[in-house]
Amino acid sequence: MRIELRESDGSIAPHILLALAQIIALLSPQFPFRRHVFTAILIALFAASRLRPHFSNNPAIVQTFVLGWSTFLSAFERMYSLEKKGQRITSGALTGLPTKPHNSAPSGRRS
Repeated sequence: MRIELRESDGSIAPHILLALAQIIALLSPQFPFRRHVFTAILIALFAASRLRPHFSNNPAIVQTFVLGWSTFLSAFERMYSLEKKGQRITSGALTGLPTKPHNSAPSGRRS
């Protein structure tokens, strides 16, 4: 059985931008309508990446981006569940590892 490869008709750009936008969404500081802004951006990039998903005939490259929907959903879950609780999303919240509490006292000697 012979499989014929067809010409790529999509672009890798929406896939890469979607991955970068997820990182930026999770690590950006709080601002008004943050969730709404990033939700619109992430959904638009996800839709663009699915309109013409065939951007390569190399399975190793394609598989990385095809499986990206799981990180896409995880980004939404983190963004919505942590912000509802009033927590700031930190690297510890992303990885599940505990973070050290920040000491608000100034360092150095007092006179």
